[in-house]
Amino acid sequence: SKLTWIEVEEIRNKYVPCKYSLRKLGKEYNVSTASIFNIIKEITWKT
Repeated sequence: SKLTWIEVEEIRNKYVPCKYSLRKLGKEYNVSTASIFNIIKEITWKT
């Protein structure tokens, strides 16, 4: 699944360690936990 810039910003805003997990975000946006990690750490994402 490809994410839009808006979705990437939403993910970054929603992520709270120990409250809103990478796994939960991955399921919500239908992407892998690794993809969410990369977005949070501002490494990469596909648009």
